[in-house]
Amino acid sequence: MRMKRSLALIMVVVLCAAVLPASAFAVNAELSEPVSLNEEAISEEQKNANTEETLVNEKEINPENTQDAEAPDSQTEDNNTLDLPEFTMPETKANEEITSQQDKAVKVAAQTGEESMTAEGFKYREIEGGLELCAYTGTAEDVVIPDTIDGKAVVAIGDMAFWINDSIKSVVIGENIQRIGEEAFYSCNLLSQITFSNSVREIGKQAFYHCQALSKVRLPDNIIEISESAFASCIVLSQINIPGTITKINDRVFNGCNELIKIEIPASIKAIGEFAIPQRTKIYGTSGSAAEVYATKNYNTFINANSHHSGDFYYEDYQYYGENGSENGVKILAYEGSDTELKLSTLDGKKILCIGASAFKGNKTLQSLTIGNEVKIIEPYVFSLCENLKAVNLSEGLESISAEAFCNTGIEVIEIPNSVKILYSGVFSNCHLLKKITTGTGITEIPYEFASGCSTLENIVFKGNITKIEEKAFKDCLKLRKIDISESVIEIGRDAFVQGTTIVHGKAGSYVEQYTKENGIVFVGENTQKLGDFYYEAVEGGVRITGYTGNASKLTLPEKLGNQPAVEIGVSVFANNSNLESVIVGGSIKTIGDYAFTNNNNLKDVTISGNVKTIGDYAFANNNSLKSVTVGGSVEIIGNNAFKNCGSLMDIHLNEGLQKIESGAFYQTGLTSLSLPDSLAEMGISAFEGCKKLTFAHVGSGLKAIPNRGFWDCGELEKFEFSENSALENIGDLSFSHCVSLQEIKFPVSLKSIGSRAFGNCQKLKNVVIPAVQSIWRDQRPYGDSFNECYGVIFFGTRGTDAEAFAKEKNIPFVTSETSRDGAYYYEDVAGGVRIVMAEDPGQKDIPAALGGKTVVEIGQGAFANDADLETISGNNLRTIGDVAFGHCEKIKRIKLGDQLETIGRQAFIHCENLMEAKVPNSTKAMGIGAFTYCESMTSVTLGTGLETIEAETFSWTGLKTATLPISIKNIERYAFSNTLEDLIIPEGVQSVTLKKDAFGDDGSRINYMPNLKSLRTVYLPDGVTTIEDKAFGERPSIYLTIHGNTGSAAETFAQKNNITFSTEIWQQGDVNKDGSINASDALMDLQHAVKELTLTGSDFIRGDVNKDNIVNASDGLQILRYSVKEINHFD
Repeated sequence: MRMKRSLALIMVVVLCAAVLPASAFAVNAELSEPVSLNEEAISEEQKNANTEETLVNEKEINPENTQDAEAPDSQTEDNNTLDLPEFTMPETKANEEITSQQDKAVKVAAQTGEESMTAEGFKYREIEGGLELCAYTGTAEDVVIPDTIDGKAVVAIGDMAFWINDSIKSVVIGENIQRIGEEAFYSCNLLSQITFSNSVREIGKQAFYHCQALSKVRLPDNIIEISESAFASCIVLSQINIPGTITKINDRVFNGCNELIKIEIPASIKAIGEFAIPQRTKIYGTSGSAAEVYATKNYNTFINANSHHSGDFYYEDYQYYGENGSENGVKILAYEGSDTELKLSTLDGKKILCIGASAFKGNKTLQSLTIGNEVKIIEPYVFSLCENLKAVNLSEGLESISAEAFCNTGIEVIEIPNSVKILYSGVFSNCHLLKKITTGTGITEIPYEFASGCSTLENIVFKGNITKIEEKAFKDCLKLRKIDISESVIEIGRDAFVQGTTIVHGKAGSYVEQYTKENGIVFVGENTQKLGDFYYEAVEGGVRITGYTGNASKLTLPEKLGNQPAVEIGVSVFANNSNLESVIVGGSIKTIGDYAFTNNNNLKDVTISGNVKTIGDYAFANNNSLKSVTVGGSVEIIGNNAFKNCGSLMDIHLNEGLQKIESGAFYQTGLTSLSLPDSLAEMGISAFEGCKKLTFAHVGSGLKAIPNRGFWDCGELEKFEFSENSALENIGDLSFSHCVSLQEIKFPVSLKSIGSRAFGNCQKLKNVVIPAVQSIWRDQRPYGDSFNECYGVIFFGTRGTDAEAFAKEKNIPFVTSETSRDGAYYYEDVAGGVRIVMAEDPGQKDIPAALGGKTVVEIGQGAFANDADLETISGNNLRTIGDVAFGHCEKIKRIKLGDQLETIGRQAFIHCENLMEAKVPNSTKAMGIGAFTYCESMTSVTLGTGLETIEAETFSWTGLKTATLPISIKNIERYAFSNTLEDLIIPEGVQSVTLKKDAFGDDGSRINYMPNLKSLRTVYLPDGVTTIEDKAFGERPSIYLTIHGNTGSAAETFAQKNNITFSTEIWQQGDVNKDGSINASDALMDLQHAVKELTLTGSDFIRGDVNKDNIVNASDGLQILRYSVKEINHFD
């Protein structure tokens, strides 16, 4: 195999020598030295035309994987040759000639600030005082930052140098490093060990942000600055020191470091920023210091460095003032032990009078606790997050329990002593094992979120005369089925109880009854009756079901209760019932009350009898498992949000007789199809908004208006139809906005008006049959035109109508019965030929060259949008391609545009997802915004010399990896390139080029909320690029980006200002060995790459790929040879 490959190369060189003059092999003086290709040197023998076998790489080449190499021959090596493709001489055009400046040798000078690379993968540059490491391209797990490189001190680690490195596990910081830059080790998820040198003085913003394996850090003694969020979100960080040389802890330095249980803060610290230290962290410091101020403000445990220490306890002397005078004792500041059982009574022979804030917070070993009668006060958060604390005994003598003192513990039963007079907010919140609470006689008010989130709480006993229950006191206590509240209660806050689940027992006519009725809580008074699991009360015509205590999964509501017909289901009766799976509403029921079955997460099937007339507000809302609803024929009204957020509800049959669907009734349900009966006369705002699975909808004859946002954001809705005798008069604002799959709609003749942005952003909407409406919204207020951002829409209507006027104003194609037609194509005459207005599913793979005997010179707006058959576009006579002309034509693979084409419209080829390549001719002067956006398969584009501007999003979200812009280019607009682009070339000879803000950025919603083109590696910006706007490469340019340009250029200024790697190495296509000349030596390197003798990557690959097909092979080598002997004067 080695012999075959060597023979192939020898034969190529012999062929070159035979057909080319000796001048083609003129070698620059620099060729006497090895040529660098990606840090791999090519030996002198490899450049020699008389290649010997010793030059061949020792590795064998697999013929199946060799592109454009010799064909394998299993019988003999003598017959192996390198097959060169046949070429025809490309036509030479003056405006495509390579400028004389490109023919000149390019000088590469090493300048201060230019980057270099070490063998270990450290990219560095010279700065004041030494060297800065800019990036690391190695893959080592254990990295040692060098003290010096080439005798120069390495003094800094640059911003983002190791950003999101997935291999590094440990790092040793060099002895000369003074600064670690911003985001230097950002999100290095495996980094677990850092060894700092004492030379480090500053750690930049987010330098070690989100290093998830970092558990212990020892900061150097001489450090003076730890910047904002330096160690934020290091989720396992449990130990770090703060040297006395630091004077400030900046904002969020340790934010999110939830395993950091304690931290010692020296007296040198004068200020601590916002959210600098997690709330659960115990802060050790001196009295009156910034540390104490921060701890007090943020409810951290503060331990005075001068406080007493006894065993596992820190404490201080404490004096308590009560009704019976003062007492002396101690206050526990912190506990650092691991006991499972504790009794808190005395410490060092002194009474424990107070347990300080957060003293036991987060303790993971404590299981049982007795608080002696000496203790008077329990401060905030004392035992919070003690998840294993299950048994607590509170003694008489205790007077107050502060906020969240026992929240998030494992307490199962708690009895509050009578001596306790005050409870603060959230005392027992989120105790997920708590089953019973008994309050003492001293309690008169139940505080805010008292037991909120106690999902297992079943019983609450009030011993005293409670007067007030604050907001959310028992919120989300789903197992609290019964609570007795006396008439002494005169105030209850919002969301104090769970709707449906909690049944409040009280006195009829009391404030408690009034509250329950106003807030949808089930109330049982002395007039309420019970039969089995049902509470009920008398109403006109029968009884109303007011409560349910059963646990059935399948429930049929009774026809009668107490020999009276059950005619109503009361408010919230079955709300939040997690047992119910199936419900049959009995034949006697006429009204289903508000919230009756809301938040039943396991409810799957509902059958509503033929007598129900009203389904109340939120009656079945938020039932995520509800799949089937059968509605009886008598239902007249479906209330506000009745089935809101029933995401699994795919089908519902609405019978004739239904008169009104109120606002949000089916908001964000899972409906797939919908048929509204002729009887329906009124529909509320957002009735079907957000039904993302809805594909088909039919509207009966009785509805007069589609309300505002009626079908807003029904993303899968493809077809919407009206009854032939429809009475529809108005389509409201935003009614179909963001229905991105809607392709056509035929309005009834009764339609009079279409509201603001009614069809806004209906990207696939093409055919709109529109009658003689009186008003189509034009103003940008409040939301925009009725058809705002419907770039491919075509109107079918009548001359002289407002529809025609609107179409003319907005440049929308307007088709009438008078429009010319040839087969499946509508067209109209224009200068020099015809414009295709619309292609009505022609089933063709290419566009027609002529219609009605006339040449097709224009493709109108949206003419072929969503065509399912088009594969190729060829049109030598085309002058104009309109907006969205070929949008969403998913089978198009190639476009061949003739040299008559002048304009390509906005989003002309949007979402042509299989389009692989495009050649824009020199005649084209303009391409609209987003012309090729979302052409995800596009890997090759050739841009003609007529273009001056690359508009916004032109190549956003394509598959392009390399792009060369024409010499005519003047402007590159925002988001012009994004997603995959790696290398961009702006050629020498351009003049006054401007790169706009975010030209190589993104809108921030698509790339991790960081607007930048992360894939970009190499950009060539000659002196003709004179203006580079701020953030032209996004908020955070890629750490791998290198900008190439000349010293003193706008490119250099921008790179230095934004800490982007800059190089004075200038690109010249065809100069593969970068010696400043284009000759046979360059061609030989292309051929060597083709047979795997060497590998060209990055900028070297770009130089070699002269025909810009993203492949370097013999075709490129032959073009270089032709150019070197002036057989051609440009590369094509």
